[in-house]
Amino acid sequence: MLASHAHPRAFVDKAIAILGRLGYRILDVGAWDDDQTPGDPELLIVDESRQRELTASGALERFAGLPRIVLTGRHGVASGEPGVVGAVRRPAGLHDANLAGLAGRHAVAAGE
Repeated sequence: MLASHAHPRAFVDKAIAILGRLGYRILDVGAWDDDQTPGDPELLIVDESRQRELTASGALERFAGLPRIVLTGRHGVASGEPGVVGAVRRPAGLHDANLAGLAGRHAVAAGE
C-alpha cells in the first residue's frame, strides 16, 4: 500500500490505474486521518508543491519513517533530504525513473 499526497494531475493519464493493476493500492494520506486506518503504507509519494501542507498538518511526522518519492518540477529535489529515495518529474509516469520499480523495491524492503 502506498500513501500519496499528490493531485492526480501530477501523474500522466492512467499511471495510478496501472500501478493499481500491478498490485499497488494507492491511498491519499487523508485515509489515515480517521479511526478506520487501512493499514500501514510502505511508501509515501508526495508532490513537492504540496509538501508544506503535510508539514503544517503534522502528517509528514506521521509518515516520517517511510521512504519517500518526490514528484518534482523543473528544479528537482534537494539532495540529502531525509527519507527521499527518489525524485520523478511531474507529470509522473511509470517510465519516469521507473516509478513502479522504485515503489516496488522500497515496498518490498519495508515488508521484510
